[in-house]
Amino acid sequence: MNPEDLDPETHADLLAYLARVKHDLGRYVALQQRWLPAEATAAERRAAVEADLLQTRRGPEGTLDAASLWAALRAPLLGLAPLPGGGRVDLARDPDVERIEAGITEIQGVVQAFREGEADGEAVERGAAAARVVSEACRGLVRRWRSGRS
Repeated sequence: MNPEDLDPETHADLLAYLARVKHDLGRYVALQQRWLPAEATAAERRAAVEADLLQTRRGPEGTLDAASLWAALRAPLLGLAPLPGGGRVDLARDPDVERIEAGITEIQGVVQAFREGEADGEAVERGAAAARVVSEACRGLVRRWRSGRS
């Protein structure tokens, strides 16, 4: 799908929705990691990655982990539900959406390891790397669709 395939209203609706995805998921999936100093201990790194992945969305209603948040956001991007304004898009083959999906798949395994108390240093690093991939893909998705390049 290309920007020129969309009517102006749907394109504007998509851009607003992508900004939401970038903010809600792309920003917070790696937020605590960004603030870690280079000399952070393994325990500090683990705590930051665990918070980023298990508490990606925090609010009065509680928390959502990264995979659950993506599950709540992805349907309008994959053509499975309309965008908030009613238009429809299918970005399932978009390279950044594919990167988000792959990153979230990796994150799901790490989240499970955290919840089961089995997240070792390797799992923490896999989770951190996947979170960065998701964050970068969210930014790339917005940047490309804003510029008119898909």
